[in-house]
Amino acid sequence: MADNTEIAGVIIPSPKNRDAPIKPSAIRKIFLSSAMRVVRRFNAAIERRGEIDRYYRELLSNVIGINCISFHPEVTPNFSYFPILISDAYPLTRDQLYAKFQQKKIYPRRYFYPLISQFPMYRGITSAASTNLPVASDVASRVLCLPIYPNLTNEDVRMIAGLIADA
Repeated sequence: MADNTEIAGVIIPSPKNRDAPIKPSAIRKIFLSSAMRVVRRFNAAIERRGEIDRYYRELLSNVIGINCISFHPEVTPNFSYFPILISDAYPLTRDQLYAKFQQKKIYPRRYFYPLISQFPMYRGITSAASTNLPVASDVASRVLCLPIYPNLTNEDVRMIAGLIADA
C-alpha cells in the first residue's frame, strides 16, 4: 500500500493494486477539491486584473486624447481587456501608438480590427461599407487594448502608461 497516492484526502490505489475500487464519492471529492483550487485562482486573477485596471485609469486620467472605457454600473467586469479610445486630441493615431509599443516589444491589441464587415466575404456587400457603419468604423480605428494579465507588474503598468503619456 506504500505506492498509493493521496489526493484531497482520498487514497488512490497504485497501479499494482488495480482491483482496489475507488468509490464515486471519493472521485467527487477529488473533483470538487480541484475545482475549488481553480475557482480560487480564477477569482485571484480577476482581482489582480481589477487592480491593474484601476492603476491604468489612475495613470492615464490626465493624458489628453486618451479615454478609458467605463463599465455600465450594472455590469460586474472580469477585467479581461483594458481598451482605450484614442481621440484626435492625442498627438498619435492608434496605429502610430501601436507601432511605438511594438518597437518596445509591448504587444497591445487593436480591438475590432479589422471589422468583420471588412473581411473578404463581406467586403462586397453594400451594407458592409464603412459609410454604412460609421460608429463601428470610427471606434475600430481608434481602440487599442493594453496588456492586462495577473502577472503584469505595477512597474510594467507605469512603463506602459508612461509610453502613452510621453507621446
